Amino acid sequence: MPSYVRWRMPAGAPANRPPEMTKRVLDPGELAGSSASPAEDRLRLLADVGALLGGGSDYQETLQQLADLVVHRFADWCVVDVGEPDGMRRLAVAHRDPALLRLARAVQDRYPSDPATGMPAQVMASREPRLIAEMPDDQLLAAAQDERHARDLQRLGLRSVLIVPLTVRGEALGALSLIRSDGRATFTEDDIPFVQEMANRAASAIDRVRLLDDLSEAVRLRDDFLAVISHDMRTPLAAVLGYIQLSRRRMHRSGEPADSKLEGYLSAAERTTEHLTDLVGDLMDVSLLRSDQNLNMHVEPIDMRKLAETSVTERQRLVADRRFILELPEDPVMAMADERRLRRVLDNVVDNAVKFSERGGRISVSVSSSDGGAALTVSDDGRGIPEAELPFIFERFRRGSNASGVRGTGLGLTGSREIVRQLGGAITVVSKVGAGSTFTIHLPGVPGPR
Repeated sequence: MPSYVRWRMPAGAPANRPPEMTKRVLDPGELAGSSASPAEDRLRLLADVGALLGGGSDYQETLQQLADLVVHRFADWCVVDVGEPDGMRRLAVAHRDPALLRLARAVQDRYPSDPATGMPAQVMASREPRLIAEMPDDQLLAAAQDERHARDLQRLGLRSVLIVPLTVRGEALGALSLIRSDGRATFTEDDIPFVQEMANRAASAIDRVRLLDDLSEAVRLRDDFLAVISHDMRTPLAAVLGYIQLSRRRMHRSGEPADSKLEGYLSAAERTTEHLTDLVGDLMDVSLLRSDQNLNMHVEPIDMRKLAETSVTERQRLVADRRFILELPEDPVMAMADERRLRRVLDNVVDNAVKFSERGGRISVSVSSSDGGAALTVSDDGRGIPEAELPFIFERFRRGSNASGVRGTGLGLTGSREIVRQLGGAITVVSKVGAGSTFTIHLPGVPGPR
């Protein structure tokens, strides 16, 4: 059994101002069976609390629903306070009688308590449950600042109080306070383990959402950084490329015999700088796509055959342990697209085919006309994707359950689908575990003359 201390209510004990009620979602008549034993009722309540806390992403609303649930089943008042740098912040408060909630709000307005030194804050600091099994009238009246305050405190019915810390991973996040009024059994030491278990589950829910919020903020800051850096790098790179191209032109106009080595150096520098400029552009695209912004597309007619041939030729040179098969029609297959970005999509799909196939595996890339547009298909004979996971494979951070051991972030297909969508096309997948996958990129064709 957790340790605890008995607690005498200090002066200034009225609760902080409760927030606005959100909604009551549960009917006590539907939840508690009269024939169930107290132990069964508690197990059922813990199960309901776990289901409630496991499903919400807005933890303040979820905690309010938790408070509503508890007052229907176990207490007259339920209050959840979370620690912040300047004291405690009340995230949820519930009572069966809305009139008493309004009274509590009015009392807090007239007689504000110190959120940094109140009972929930002390429980959070000590990490020990605190119990007032039954509060004498004189102790309650001693906390009042005047006669009106005393009457209001008596109306609120703060008779039996149990407060436990919200702890997770060794850290106290706040406190869960339960109060029973006159006419109900008082809290006892036997209630502490049960209430502490509820508090631990609530703390886990708060911790999970906070971690997700911290991760989202870190991702946002990273994307902002990538956007700024990629934007700032484009100007000096453009200048470097301009100076290289100017040097080559002046060398050709000088009339002097060509220096083949110098020409080779300048050509290599020009190609490298152009490639680096493309990479910086890709970096900017990634930051825009991750923040759900549209790309500034340069859409023009392109021959899909040339795009596929260039991509496959480069991959075959870099990946010697796979067999690449290129299937191209004799006639051009034109599509409206941004060539640089579509090239990145194709490279990403082909790279995935390489990663998820074995040495000696076959990777086929084909181009065809399709419904007035163009289709580019990449097939492999690798691991494949489980059928149940196919509908989610293009979602951010989603990877197949059989992708263990293969490096990746789960972002490549998400970005590829968004680029194709912004081009007016679509990307689809057909796959079978152990037999490989086939990705098809569908793009609109070139409009005819009007």
